[in-house]
Amino acid sequence: MNIVWIEDFGGTQPLPANSKTLIPLFQGLLSREIFINKWDDDDDLLANTNLLSDFFNEHSTHKILLLRNVFDYLDHVENRDTASHDIYIIDINLTQGADLQRALPDGMEGIENPAFHRKAGFFIYNHLIRLGVPVEHICLLTGEQGSTIEFNAHCRDSLTPRPIAFEKSDSGYTAFRGWLNGHQANDYLALRRAVIEGCYFLKEIIKSDEFAIQFRVFIRPEQGKPSRDVTLEEMCDYLDTLRQFLPETRPTEVAGTNRIYRLFVRALAHEWESQADPEYPRNQPNYGGADRRLLPTLGWIMKNVRNWMSHNNAINNLDARNVAFLFIVNMRAMFRWDVAPARFEKQALALLTTGDARAILST
Repeated sequence: MNIVWIEDFGGTQPLPANSKTLIPLFQGLLSREIFINKWDDDDDLLANTNLLSDFFNEHSTHKILLLRNVFDYLDHVENRDTASHDIYIIDINLTQGADLQRALPDGMEGIENPAFHRKAGFFIYNHLIRLGVPVEHICLLTGEQGSTIEFNAHCRDSLTPRPIAFEKSDSGYTAFRGWLNGHQANDYLALRRAVIEGCYFLKEIIKSDEFAIQFRVFIRPEQGKPSRDVTLEEMCDYLDTLRQFLPETRPTEVAGTNRIYRLFVRALAHEWESQADPEYPRNQPNYGGADRRLLPTLGWIMKNVRNWMSHNNAINNLDARNVAFLFIVNMRAMFRWDVAPARFEKQALALLTTGDARAILST
């Protein structure tokens, strides 16, 4: 998961760099032992919010972006790609550290600056809803009991359904972790994130090195037909299509999810049309090494998937594990990169594993 956490560390929070602040919230994503043994309590998140992102990049397949106030949020989402993040955790009172001299967002004219920041979390919540983020992917963190009462009254007086919210207390943190763990266990969300991260990753690789487009070695010229040219633009468009294919919200019915998976795999395998020959790499003398043996195997898998999806119902009943496997196979066949396994592959492989294997992949 990619998480946005908007928190100013005001009120009665422990010191913002202290692992005691992080463990109650995120011990479901990383073990307590990693926080205790690897997090440096002398570091100051207020001075450098990137410390948390770097920590998760090193120790987890999950990502956390820490923002401190409404202006951090607006500056970050100004050119926001809706596929960038999965979950949003928002503190309501974001007064600490906010620039009180900066003009408030459009539509907030006439509100006193300090009063706005005391309830800025509501503004961010509504802004995300307008951007199309599913309500079940957003939660608010309220203060102690007084703030909770004010929060409930605000929702009632504005005729607004109460958003998902948790109090900053021991019982509230327990409930919050249950909510977060539910998203972590969501196989559709995990698959979607792996696909998005993989497409971002591979697009950057081929833009810097066109020779990373490995799919070209599968294209066999056909007599009497012009040879197919696999261009950089075509492959970038292909990756962009896959990246945007899976919607943010999972269909409520199993049949709906199954239909999306079938359509996604059809789009994934579409490039393996008639001129794509799994055996052709063996016939190219300048292409050798271990890939000479592996590539035909990967190619045959995708060629068969393409044929089966086009001509019969052999693999109509797909789940997230099937799709994750085919996504890895296809990307390894079509593109070449040095990192093994890449971050997106760890995310996808986690859908195929349990227990100790998943723990290894998450480190």
